[in-house]
Amino acid sequence: MMFNLRQGMLRSFSSTRRTFFPSTSSTLSSSSSSTVDDNLLFDFSDRRVPQSWISGSDLEVGGESTCSFCWNGETGGGTYAVFSGKIGSDHSGKAVRTGYCAVRSPTPQVPVNLEHFESLECKIRSDLRMYSLNIISDAWIKTDLHQGFFFVDSSDWVTIEIPFRNLVLIEKGKPSIFQRSLDSRNVLTFGISVSDSMPGPFRLEIEYIKAKQKRSADADILKRSFLSPDEKALEKLRKKLC
Repeated sequence: MMFNLRQGMLRSFSSTRRTFFPSTSSTLSSSSSSTVDDNLLFDFSDRRVPQSWISGSDLEVGGESTCSFCWNGETGGGTYAVFSGKIGSDHSGKAVRTGYCAVRSPTPQVPVNLEHFESLECKIRSDLRMYSLNIISDAWIKTDLHQGFFFVDSSDWVTIEIPFRNLVLIEKGKPSIFQRSLDSRNVLTFGISVSDSMPGPFRLEIEYIKAKQKRSADADILKRSFLSPDEKALEKLRKKLC
């Protein structure tokens, strides 16, 4: 099932894969550290959960990128969701920019209140590409999209943590000059997108997404210590405007 990306989630801006979540970060581990304060938002071991998510790509506007979000059950192993597909660079029709694929959760009848939570935790197995976790809230500007970028330099299962305070506000596919914090009291949808725009196949496996009341001690280093070239330019511009 496809969805309107203009309403669902805006295209990720291009980032280099060397910037976020280096393998030495203490927020990356081979096992999760659940606490009683955690709120399990999506358990992808339940096949009904990924089946309810909605996929979209530039195929809708004349591009050649394709993607799917499917449940996978390993024989004698774990169960999880797989976000996979192929990024294409060629296009026809009305496409202006191509090379994007994304999935998102269905819109709930009532927004999710995560006001008392500080971060999101995901257990994933990646293919060494850059991805983003996308959040849309019921904000006064309806096109607001906040993204948290992650790159895992490992082919093993790892647990990543993205603090809400490190999310980047995106406008028309690029970081907004005027950043606004996520309205965590009125979250509508969660999503995942490929963020490096490199042509070719991709595959991201994900077991769960949960909200954490207390983020890891080193979670703050994820954005400030590893800024992408786009974010470095954005930081300089902010300082000039302040």
